[in-house]
Amino acid sequence: MRKRTNFIKLIKLWGIIFLIGIGVSIIAIDVISSYRDLNSRTDQMRADYIALQEQIIKQEVNRVVDLISYEKKQSEILLRSRSNQGFTRPILSLKISINRIKPQKARLKFSK
Repeated sequence: MRKRTNFIKLIKLWGIIFLIGIGVSIIAIDVISSYRDLNSRTDQMRADYIALQEQIIKQEVNRVVDLISYEKKQSEILLRSRSNQGFTRPILSLKISINRIKPQKARLKFSK
């Protein structure tokens, strides 16, 4: 009878060890699969982020190129309009300098 109770206790002990082993194996498999899933998701997120940043940079570069071409066109238009008024420019600059001199003469009169 004693051998039989020892055998039953041994079977119970091995059963408990077997169940714990199965539980640990299931948990280990779940942790490993979660870790792999996490790595694949982070790689995908990193790739998406880099692609998004590349698009943003490309848009900004295109915007700056458009702005530069717009400024260039505006300067060309301004240059053409000034070249068409080339003969009136010295007259306008003379008028501007005369208008600057008049207030200075008035200040000199008041300061004496």
